[in-house]
Amino acid sequence: MMFSTVKRIFRRLASAPGFTLIAVTTLALGISANTSIFGVANGVILVDVGTTGPSTYVTVSLVLAATALLACAIPAIRAARLDPAHTLREE
Repeated sequence: MMFSTVKRIFRRLASAPGFTLIAVTTLALGISANTSIFGVANGVILVDVGTTGPSTYVTVSLVLAATALLACAIPAIRAARLDPAHTLREE
């Protein structure tokens, strides 16, 4: 079952070389940017951060909560702006 799905995915990617090129390029740029940003953050910000301090736990908790809130709120706001009847008619 999984092998046929993977085969179908590769067949579809081979049929659209432009999309495949854009997808692979975007992934490569994203991975390299993430690696670069982590390297800078690790060298500059995370050098002497103690993991047992209460401020570290509070800061990490707040950053994770804010990230989760933004990750949920942005798509929800976009979806709230759509008219359901119009969206269903287009499908």
